Amino acid sequence: MKGNLSGALTALDWAFSLGVEEGYVRTFADEGEPMAALLEKYISVSGGNSRYLDYAGSLLGSACEYAGLLRKEAHFQKSGLGSLLTRREFEVLSLLAEKIPNKEIASRLFVSVSAVKQLNTKIYAKLGVRSRHEAIEKAKELGFGLIE
Repeated sequence: MKGNLSGALTALDWAFSLGVEEGYVRTFADEGEPMAALLEKYISVSGGNSRYLDYAGSLLGSACEYAGLLRKEAHFQKSGLGSLLTRREFEVLSLLAEKIPNKEIASRLFVSVSAVKQLNTKIYAKLGVRSRHEAIEKAKELGFGLIE
């Protein structure tokens, strides 16, 4: 962003014209913090005059959420606990810690509710617990760094 801000914002506007048509979110959100910073700049510079303002705001929320998951995953990998849970199980456990219902977790991860329930069962078994609450407590005890 230190380079050609005007050019970056113009390119972003063009990318939005393509992305909004197809409903692309992950293409932008998966870029994490750098994209979040660019989206914040886009929103502030537009002053409410962009036809893609709502789309940019939605993408900003998704990019920030993904960046938070990346930070949690980095902590998870550093702790050496990656051998205990898969990446997907860790994602689900992180969302469980935020008290998000299974239906919403399924929506966020683009899977079925039954897939989330199966992942919950696997997580509980690996952690030696029986409930969502116990899983969160055990994860804290093991240093998973779920709650900031």
